[in-house]
Amino acid sequence: EVFRSLVNERCTPMVIAYLRGRYDPNGTFRAGALKPSAKRWSEGDRALRCGLQRFSRSGALYPIVGKVSEQDQADVRPPGTCLGIDGRFIGDPVDCSLPHAVESVGFVDLGTKFKTKFPSVGEQDAFLQPACTKLASDYAGGDKNISDKKLSVLWDNLTPESWNGGTRKAACNLA
Repeated sequence: EVFRSLVNERCTPMVIAYLRGRYDPNGTFRAGALKPSAKRWSEGDRALRCGLQRFSRSGALYPIVGKVSEQDQADVRPPGTCLGIDGRFIGDPVDCSLPHAVESVGFVDLGTKFKTKFPSVGEQDAFLQPACTKLASDYAGGDKNISDKKLSVLWDNLTPESWNGGTRKAACNLA
């Protein structure tokens, strides 16, 4: 979309500057903008008002409390948060009594193991597999509960863009 390209081109550099380089484009927040109303546009107003947005997987916007510059940008959710099913994709948070794709069991901080360099996917997997399995086992009340319910432990790998933006936390989930 043309508007998203404009936001990326014009607003993202401002967001990166505001966050002192610690911007995770795959995290909880993203660069956004308010565009002029149709009336203002027809009157020649072409100004974008750049800012940060917190959005859901469906694109719905969530309120932001406090300054983004003082918040962790990692896309992790508190244990017990369930994400619904949106066709073939993982959807927005839903009540866990409803059908859902994944349930958060917590997160692992990759920065505790990888102090200076971005870890490859293989390195992340080798660290996250046992760590997320332990979190999931503790959360579910034991490995037997996980296997009896035929659940799988999943985790999110970080991208170089997230790592370079300062994110070190990877989400751990049951599916």
